Amino acid sequence: MTTKNTHSSSAAISAIFLLMIAICSGCSGSTQSKDSDKMLRVRLSDYKGNTTDKISIVSPGYVIASLKDFNGKPVSKQMIAFTTTLGTLEVTSALTDENGEAKVGLSVDPDKGGVGKVTIVDTSSSNTSDINFTVTKIKNINIILKLFKATLIKDENGTPVRVDMSQGTKEGIGEETRQISATSPGMLRANLSYIDEQDKEIPIDSQQVTFTTTTPGIGYIFPTSGIAVSDKNGAAVIGLLSGLKAGDGEAVITFKGYKVTLKYSVVSEEMYISLQMVGKESYEAYPKSPDRWEKLNTLSQRNSPAYLIATLRYVSENPVQNKAVQFKTTLGGIWPTSDITPPPEPTDKLLTEGKALTDADGRAAMLIYAGAKAGAGEATANFEDNFEAKIGFTSVGDETISLSLKLAKDSEGREEITEISQANPGYLVATLSYGPKQIPIVNQSIAFSSTMGSIRPKAGTAVTDNTGKAYVTLLPGWFAENAALPGVATATYTTYTANVSFKTWGDGKANLSLQLTDPLTDKITQSLKTEEVGQLDAVLQDDEGNSIAGATIQFYSAAGLVTIQPSSAVTDKDGKASAVLSAGKSAGSETVTATADKFRTSSSVYFPIVKTSPSLSLQMTDSGGNTTDTMTVHTSGTLTAMLLDADKKPMSNQIVNFSATLSGVTLQSSSVVTDSEGKAKVLISAGLTTGSCNAKAIFGETSAAWVFTVTDKGIAVSFELFDSSGTATQSLTTGSAGVLKVVLEDVQGNALRNAEIIFSAASLITIAPPAKVTTDKDGKASVTLIADTAGLETVTVKLGTKVIGSSAILVVEPEEESSERRRLPINISITLLNNDGNRLEAQLTDKAGIPMVNRLVSFTADPKRISFSPADGMALTDQNGKASVRAERHTAGIVEVWVSYENYSAAVGFGVR
Repeated sequence: MTTKNTHSSSAAISAIFLLMIAICSGCSGSTQSKDSDKMLRVRLSDYKGNTTDKISIVSPGYVIASLKDFNGKPVSKQMIAFTTTLGTLEVTSALTDENGEAKVGLSVDPDKGGVGKVTIVDTSSSNTSDINFTVTKIKNINIILKLFKATLIKDENGTPVRVDMSQGTKEGIGEETRQISATSPGMLRANLSYIDEQDKEIPIDSQQVTFTTTTPGIGYIFPTSGIAVSDKNGAAVIGLLSGLKAGDGEAVITFKGYKVTLKYSVVSEEMYISLQMVGKESYEAYPKSPDRWEKLNTLSQRNSPAYLIATLRYVSENPVQNKAVQFKTTLGGIWPTSDITPPPEPTDKLLTEGKALTDADGRAAMLIYAGAKAGAGEATANFEDNFEAKIGFTSVGDETISLSLKLAKDSEGREEITEISQANPGYLVATLSYGPKQIPIVNQSIAFSSTMGSIRPKAGTAVTDNTGKAYVTLLPGWFAENAALPGVATATYTTYTANVSFKTWGDGKANLSLQLTDPLTDKITQSLKTEEVGQLDAVLQDDEGNSIAGATIQFYSAAGLVTIQPSSAVTDKDGKASAVLSAGKSAGSETVTATADKFRTSSSVYFPIVKTSPSLSLQMTDSGGNTTDTMTVHTSGTLTAMLLDADKKPMSNQIVNFSATLSGVTLQSSSVVTDSEGKAKVLISAGLTTGSCNAKAIFGETSAAWVFTVTDKGIAVSFELFDSSGTATQSLTTGSAGVLKVVLEDVQGNALRNAEIIFSAASLITIAPPAKVTTDKDGKASVTLIADTAGLETVTVKLGTKVIGSSAILVVEPEEESSERRRLPINISITLLNNDGNRLEAQLTDKAGIPMVNRLVSFTADPKRISFSPADGMALTDQNGKASVRAERHTAGIVEVWVSYENYSAAVGFGVR
């Protein structure tokens, strides 16, 4: 026993230890229950789900907690705490699922074996359960790492999706190698096994391993997570790709602290360069989309300047970045595209050569101008004198380009015609030239189109020959009854166009097809949901599959369940006419028909309209953000409703209504608008009424509920008294003021915030206004006390109308008026009254041995070992200077109990069994 005294003039304080306490605790078993409403069990399983009591590094386990009520019904959403004396738990706590189970992984170190124990605790009731297990130490683990040739599989966009092992050996696992490149990737294969007690080699299956490289840039793991799982043969595989740097690399596999390395080399790959001339407007509008660029091979003042685009790539199609490409031209001039270089002025002399750096896509760009001189030119792009690309082009300089078109009997255009038929098709002949002398522009692509008939070849393009002419065949096309119908054919070269009118006597038949598509994905769909939008696409073609443009298509609804807008549309150059289809609120079967009356053809599509409704879910969380189905009186939580449409997508900007059934439970708002995630949140607060509460979220005809219980069980109130100087004390002097601080917590130790509490006292102490205060975010509140009359006063704290705690406060006369205080320092002795059921008694005397009466003393100890009754450990001395409390054991071990009075204290240590 030790004593201490903080008064500088005090004498030694004696404390007498009289007896050791023997308190027997229950023996540990597989299950220990303190809560009569629940049963807690624990078991250990291997990774295949088989119950076991042995684990090892090659066969880790899972700790599975099972919580049920005494009717055998699973208890869900309860927090279970896990601890172990051997090995490592994946997490130390988990919530039970709908089956009442919580599952946590248990792994072990490679160099540790022995017997361990896992203990689980139901944190809501303190029920415990434990199980012993054995860790088998595995001494001989084998890991063999090899590299094999493989094939890189890409998706339709060229993005790598997986690496496949090349087949070529009798084992079917590919050819072993130590060298990879961009065109020849590899696959790392690790074989894991161990030697059992019978010296038999056993594959290590279903275990996670990690692959890495130690040489950044020289090869990389694919997928980049580097994680793989061994199969039934103990093999784990992953891709190894080359990257952009050549050199020697090293791969590493890691498994449970074991590491194996493998050396490999990355071989540099060849590069290539390409060059093209593209339109300035299309390139600047879509710099990352080459398929949308306007390809040019002729320059004029009308389309000048254009861009020369050089592309530098490895043969694997990986871009070569930040490399200088040299541009040259024999005609016109070039100019840099840098932001710091302004466009050339009319007086500036254009360059004939210059350099530009490749970007992230391996592309370098340079502006090219037509100049004043017409003729044929050549542009060149070079990289390091080893890679070169050239294109020829024509510059018309300041000359004017002319494009003409005629319909003729022959491809030379010698005899023009105005009508075509099946027996007498025609030729569309375009002539491209420049200048007053009509100099032919050769090797230029001309695009042809026609409102009637069909063009051969179907692509509708042709290249000008050395006379500047390009031609295609024009066929009559669809059935036209007994009349020749008018049409217009068009030839297009960059921004230049030429037209010719004609008539056609059709000899074929027209076909109309109709389909329903999703406008968001452009994919064909077989049904619609109520109030959903679809798209109707009708395509009109002749019997040869040629598109018929300029035809009117009518759309009709048979059941009237949809609205079609517009009701008629004209086919475009592809023979396509579209309309938007909107489903109403009614479900049923619908048939939509498209007709081309002039062509005596129609097509229909049948589809169901399905009535759907959004989904709504609701849950409640406590102040810490944890899901809960209980709430303490005078505390708050948050209700969160999630609103999703039929496709499980969030519905934002929708009003969700909330309600609660229990009296005293209030909502911050009865209606909340959903956010971008489809969530609507509202603060819910409990009053004084306890019981079951049904909270509801309602959206239209859809609702969701969350049932929870309001309880006043387990509110813990702690008190601390401070004098006017801010020093902690256990008494006040008459005429002085002090501050009483309280902390409110629930059974899990969570602060009870926003709780409105009321302080009151009898007659010896006055509560300074306000007596009604609200706890802060930490569950704390305080009130000022004024000591009026000497004696023992009780200050009470109420939550609503219920008393939740009280604190005894001693009011004493000033020190100069107290003969007892003048006899201080004091003595404290501690006695165990064994014949009175584990009761501790302390006696307070002054230096002369005279009992100190009506003094408030405090008993304290480690709450994990022992607790007192009353719970605050406070007791008042009687006429003999004695005060006592009852002690209750919790866990075995040595415990130290302190008895304090003002700044004096004494301690005694004893054993708890």
